Amino acid sequence: MCKPLMSAPFRLQIMILKVKGYDLKVEYIPGKTQFIADTLSRASLDETPPEDDRELKVNMLQRLSVSQSRDVEFQQKTSNELHELYAIIQSGWPDTKQQVPHAVRQFWDARDELAVLDGVIYRVMRIVVPPTMRTAMLNLIHETYMGIVKTKQRAREILYWPSRTAQIEEKVSDCAICHDYAAAQQKEPLIPSQAPDLPWVEVASDIFMFNGDNYILSIDYYSKYIEVTLLKRHVRT
Repeated sequence: MCKPLMSAPFRLQIMILKVKGYDLKVEYIPGKTQFIADTLSRASLDETPPEDDRELKVNMLQRLSVSQSRDVEFQQKTSNELHELYAIIQSGWPDTKQQVPHAVRQFWDARDELAVLDGVIYRVMRIVVPPTMRTAMLNLIHETYMGIVKTKQRAREILYWPSRTAQIEEKVSDCAICHDYAAAQQKEPLIPSQAPDLPWVEVASDIFMFNGDNYILSIDYYSKYIEVTLLKRHVRT
């Protein structure tokens, strides 16, 4: 099953839409034999993106429920706190993780999904939250006290930052309100039975295994006397 278009990084969505109407046959050709294609790739044109491409991106951003004031805050905090990540996304990632600045290494595994749009960093369709905004965003997604699973699901729809899952689990685990309303496994109520008038009128039995042998356990409801009987094995010949 193919992934939905919205889950693809921004830079791939336009390409996917452009080739969506074609029935492509992919054939591998070694780079050393692609002289013309290699030459053209080094002579890219300085053109602005078509109007429909820019409109597509705006429509996609409208799917995120972010107010104008919050969007401005994301832009300002991203510029102040994630400027190294912003710059490396714009210029291109190095070949190895060791070449990445220490503050950016936590984003290394997600580097292929990171993109910049209107001054905000996104991981696919999720906003990369600057450090000073993470506590406020954590409180925002937890304000309805929906528990760990629902809170994680809500965060995955729009927000991203490293160690987000661990911080959500810690936040919900320390919340007294979540503990009070957490769904607990329902306990089976006790069902008392009427005591018989004579011994061995009513018994309970069960089978258990011990040291490789099977036994049957019987208990008299009247005297609570216990009997254990070894079950013999019959070998067919």
